[in-house]
Amino acid sequence: MAFIGGAENIFLTKKAKFRDDWNGDTTMETLLLSRYLSQAGGPLWNNLRGSGLCYTSSINVIPDQKSIIMNLNKCSNLEQAFNRLSEVVHNVLEEEFNESYFESAKRSLIFELIKDRSSLKSTIDFAILASLRRLNSGFTKDIYTKVWHANKDEVRINGSTAIRNLLDEQNSFTALTISANKRREVEKFFPEIKEASTADLKLSEELMEEDE
Repeated sequence: MAFIGGAENIFLTKKAKFRDDWNGDTTMETLLLSRYLSQAGGPLWNNLRGSGLCYTSSINVIPDQKSIIMNLNKCSNLEQAFNRLSEVVHNVLEEEFNESYFESAKRSLIFELIKDRSSLKSTIDFAILASLRRLNSGFTKDIYTKVWHANKDEVRINGSTAIRNLLDEQNSFTALTISANKRREVEKFFPEIKEASTADLKLSEELMEEDE
């Protein structure tokens, strides 16, 4: 937990290990499930921003770092926002997907994957990254095809583990940036949270090094 001046809202980040790289068995499903939840007008947007609980909410998978990250930005009420997010995620993982949201998520994810290849330079950069990631030349086409033909049940089942870990305090870690007058509210909801000065902040790799 770190303090900033001039902000009356709370910024929360939770991070958990994602066990697959770009070639992993669950990568596509987790990317698509995260996009289903986080897309504009989707479940998180409607239930959190639409209710005035936070300005933005998102879940993002970063295969290069083998991590998955959840962000809640500008929370008006941390407890209500986090509990609502948890409720929405659990409901999505237990119920039938909304067909409209699912098709929108597929298109959004494909656009995200191809937008970095819109120029010669970005295409060259992508090729270099693909080599470093040990991806074959047909990887891009393969993942587009997998996303486009994704099965809703398989996405929910195979993509859920990493997202569930974000909501499990034993499998994730939490960082908050708040104004000093929000301290009591945060410590009530996260009683084990510890204060850190900005000078002392550094990235801890302890959790991310497990099971390497």
